[in-house]
Amino acid sequence: EELFKELKQKYPKIQMIILIIQKFKEFYGKVKKAGDRTVGIITQCVTDGNVKNVKPVIVGNLLLKINAKLGGINTILDVDSRPVVFEHPIMIMGADVNHAPASDT
Repeated sequence: EELFKELKQKYPKIQMIILIIQKFKEFYGKVKKAGDRTVGIITQCVTDGNVKNVKPVIVGNLLLKINAKLGGINTILDVDSRPVVFEHPIMIMGADVNHAPASDT
């Protein structure tokens, strides 16, 4: 937490910190709490295994996450292809509760 505070003070316009971490759940939670919640710096964690064995699908997913976290739009429906349900204000919610690894066939 102190390191995030120092970085925020030294670089007030900082937008994001990307951390390469080992797969420790306790450390991930502490990073998220300190950076995203306490100090207000967006964080993106990448496991060291994904850095050592980088694959295009991992890079693509990582870039989609980073873009969304920085306020970007990853997908948008073309006006002509929108279903009739979008004719009125609507909120659609979804949850990804389980998914196979990227390399699963």
